[in-house]
Amino acid sequence: MTTRVYILGLTITIFILAGCSPTRHLKGNEKLLYDLELNGVNQNKPEDIETLYRQQPNRKIPVIGWMPYLSVYNFGKALYNPAKVQRQIETQQARFDKKIKQAGTDSARVVKLSEKRENRLARLTRKKEQGNWLMRSVGEPPAIYDSVLTAETVSQINTYLNSKGFFHNKVNSEVKEKGKKVYLTLNVTENQPFKITEHAYNIPDTAVYRLVVQNPEKPVYVGKNYDEAFLTQERDRLETLLRNNGYYDFRKQFITFDVDTSYGGNTVRMQTVISNPSDTVGHKMYTIRKIFFVGDAGQDRFGVKRDTVVYNKVNYLWYNKYVNPKILDKKIRFSAGQPYSMVRTNRTLRQLADLDVYRFAAVNYTAVKDSLQPMLDAYVNVSPAKRFQESTEAGFNISTFTTSQLSPLPFGSIRFKVRNVFGGAENLELGLRLGLEAQPSSVTEGLVTTTELGGNVALYFPKFLFPLSLINKYNVSLYSPRTRINSAFTYTNREDYTRTITELSLDYFWYRSQRLQYILSLADINFVDVARISPAYQTYLESLSSRGIPLIETFKSGVISSVNATMLYNSNDINQTRDAKYIKIYAEIGNLPSVLTGGKTEGFSGWLADFISERTNNTLRSYSYVRFNADYRRYFKLKEKMFVVGRGNFGLATSVPKGNDNVLPYDKFYFAGGGSSLRAWRPRKLGPGSYSPPYRLDDNGNIVTVNGFPQRDYRPEQPGEILIESNMEYRFNIFSYFDGALFVDAGNVWTLKEDDSRPGGSFSKDFYKEIAVGTGFGLRMNFSFLIVRFDIATKVFDPAEPEGERFVLDRFRFTRMFSSKNMQNSFNLGIGYPF
Repeated sequence: MTTRVYILGLTITIFILAGCSPTRHLKGNEKLLYDLELNGVNQNKPEDIETLYRQQPNRKIPVIGWMPYLSVYNFGKALYNPAKVQRQIETQQARFDKKIKQAGTDSARVVKLSEKRENRLARLTRKKEQGNWLMRSVGEPPAIYDSVLTAETVSQINTYLNSKGFFHNKVNSEVKEKGKKVYLTLNVTENQPFKITEHAYNIPDTAVYRLVVQNPEKPVYVGKNYDEAFLTQERDRLETLLRNNGYYDFRKQFITFDVDTSYGGNTVRMQTVISNPSDTVGHKMYTIRKIFFVGDAGQDRFGVKRDTVVYNKVNYLWYNKYVNPKILDKKIRFSAGQPYSMVRTNRTLRQLADLDVYRFAAVNYTAVKDSLQPMLDAYVNVSPAKRFQESTEAGFNISTFTTSQLSPLPFGSIRFKVRNVFGGAENLELGLRLGLEAQPSSVTEGLVTTTELGGNVALYFPKFLFPLSLINKYNVSLYSPRTRINSAFTYTNREDYTRTITELSLDYFWYRSQRLQYILSLADINFVDVARISPAYQTYLESLSSRGIPLIETFKSGVISSVNATMLYNSNDINQTRDAKYIKIYAEIGNLPSVLTGGKTEGFSGWLADFISERTNNTLRSYSYVRFNADYRRYFKLKEKMFVVGRGNFGLATSVPKGNDNVLPYDKFYFAGGGSSLRAWRPRKLGPGSYSPPYRLDDNGNIVTVNGFPQRDYRPEQPGEILIESNMEYRFNIFSYFDGALFVDAGNVWTLKEDDSRPGGSFSKDFYKEIAVGTGFGLRMNFSFLIVRFDIATKVFDPAEPEGERFVLDRFRFTRMFSSKNMQNSFNLGIGYPF
């Protein structure tokens, strides 16, 4: 009843606000720019033209026309008292003046108080000039119509269309007034664009001419629309081309375009002109004479000269040798006798940064005086980073359960990094973590405390080690190769079980570009040792196994070895602010020899398991399997802080050979549901297929109902061998650092063969009828360095229900929305974007 009253009150409030006239606070002859419409743009992008508007209407909700941000601004203005703010300014001024006077000759205190005074007064002055927080950060001031700004907008659009080759365009504005509201229409007549019909190069320097004309990447001009954006790109391309081929002091100011439109017929005859410098008859092509690598730039020991070591024609200078020149030689991408190249310079800087042993790196060039030919001396200046680095983290694991109890338990971690361990830019990383966490017991109604202790040691080398070292001679250093030898240990103890996992891996990393990375793990070996399982938990695991959920495999001692590879392409930045693509392809083979022979050989995992089993009292098992995953994401930037993001995710995993005695390791199955998957379902609880979990029972054996609907028991996880998943999300800014999102998720998991314990869970030709669909909205606090995400989702189509009853959106209720027993809705809290 209370919830219904709140909803009714909220609805009434919205309609009251919607009914309030947005013009009631205007003064005198002021009029509100209520609507702005653009007509006639068919050959250009309207969204590009919209960025030229010198004035925009206030944001409003379609249909009802309510301007919420203007309403908030007016509400804040009603609470705003500039006279009170002025009194606060005067009070603070007098208060700090008194303190500064009392400080007397204490100059440090005077400076500190003066800074505080200026900061405090600046905040109050901004509040006085711009209004209170509601007016500045949440609301929007009224868009007062200004005819001068309209004229400027018309002029800007006309200039823009001219830059796109629409020289005969016409733009005018049409203003209609209804009371104090202004409806502005911008009418555009583009007419036909001008096209380039002839193009030639005018380059007096014959060497530059040959370089430009013979370059295979030179664009085709003839047939293109005249477009100044294209000419800007071409100017940048030509500058880059020349600066990568020895022309060190070349600048784009030497490049101009002669455009002739006098021949009529919407034609353009164009010349690309590269002028010579005013003081010479041609451009100088510089060659590198000497290279100096200063290994401790910024240090200056008075009266002490740096030692000099010459290796492969590079002069290494330092007070104390830090990194072996043999390693550095492969990171310097230019050499003496080569023409100057901007791209080789940038590659050098990137590869030196990738070593993670230097605080900064820079490359400077000095022209050699009195040389018959243009020559440069290159100075690579680096400064070593701190050799020892440590970081710590501590906090509380807070778990919330159906009893609404908070159970905060501590955790902590410490990490050490030792740079340049052996003098060859090798980096050693060590980590130790300890944590306690309260979790719901699987066999009782209470909580159990889980203790987890873990550590890892990783050693990174700036090159490929054996066996990939065999390809080092093929100049793979261009791709920043790295090798990691890693070991990790995790000890987990709770009243149900005690388990340890030891991991050893040999991993190789390399980059084809800044956006494209490859990872190859030639050996990834996990030793699982389960020292203890309580009888009650063993019974629980066996009951899950009888229901087709092989969690028991996680608690069998064994050896899991695999070879896996990852390709990752990402053109976005860390805050996802670009129009970009993300592609990740992952493939894994467990116990490779056994997979290749169809199980006729034990393989490394089987041999190692047998070897350990024979020498201990612990029987180990091994696993043979294949696993594949492809994840594609597309980020469409509509405008600043407004995106549409789509994602498709496919996965396949199976044991090899498939049989009753050969199963997948539990962690290699696929799961659906959760904050980064289908958000209307609990994490890892969706599927498989159309399998219908039993209804949940209360302590009295009655079916649990919420809002009159029976609730299924989604507590057990539901593993699958096939994953098909897609997501679509519209992201937008609400105000300040608060962002919103509307999303739709679809997908499911399936088994490869029929499972009698989970009927309907296998993949079939009718799989599309078993695609689950959920939708919802989210609130994100975007602090740039951290994104806190709150998503609320509800089910739309639930394949667990009988056919004909799978559309379940009508079951959505605000009542008990956050109840843990309400399986219709799901609340997700996370850090970062879901994808």
